[in-house]
Amino acid sequence: MYSDLYGTCSTLYGTCSTLYGTYSNLYGTCSTLYRTCSTLYGTYSDLYGTCSTLYGTYSDLYGTCSSLARTYNSLYGACSDPAMIFA
Repeated sequence: MYSDLYGTCSTLYGTCSTLYGTYSNLYGTCSTLYRTCSTLYGTYSDLYGTCSTLYGTYSDLYGTCSSLARTYNSLYGACSDPAMIFA
């Protein structure tokens, strides 16, 4: 899909922008800059470690998120913040 340092890409259920924007879909939102995320299952915010909730690292039916790697993957699309590559 769209890949641009300052551009955005879109998935079936939402939009994904670059480092200074946000990723969103039906299940929640993710801010790549501050690496915070809020979903139906809880919230997490960790500057250096992995994105975690009360139950540990975020990983469920809809995808996984790692704040250290700053990546977000779901059934509907993927966003790699460091590489600025969207699939």
